[in-house]
Amino acid sequence: DRPPHIPKGVREARNEDVEAEEANMTEKQLMERHGGAGVYSVDTRKHWELSNDEWKYDNVPEIMDGHNIADFVDPDIDAKLEALEREELQCLILIQLNRCYQLLLFVSQLIKWLNISLIQYNQ
Repeated sequence: DRPPHIPKGVREARNEDVEAEEANMTEKQLMERHGGAGVYSVDTRKHWELSNDEWKYDNVPEIMDGHNIADFVDPDIDAKLEALEREELQCLILIQLNRCYQLLLFVSQLIKWLNISLIQYNQ
């Protein structure tokens, strides 16, 4: 009725033995041990030589037209777009104000010309 008790030191030693044994196995032996052909997937990244071993299993970036898509992600895009739209609206208002000013100048010149013409006509 009593379950078997394996001391912690023995369990750790067994785990170390299994890890050391797997480190020395060929890929074919690992494949047979972990389900055989069609089930086991070869870990090609374990042989990568990088400056930091933690980088081996990072997500590989998606590439489109030779560019890393992550380079085009901007977390502040909404704020920048809003600022750009405000600036565009200000420019449009200034353009309209300038057109109104030009129209007022034209009308004032026209009124002056008409006044001069009327004065000359009345004489």
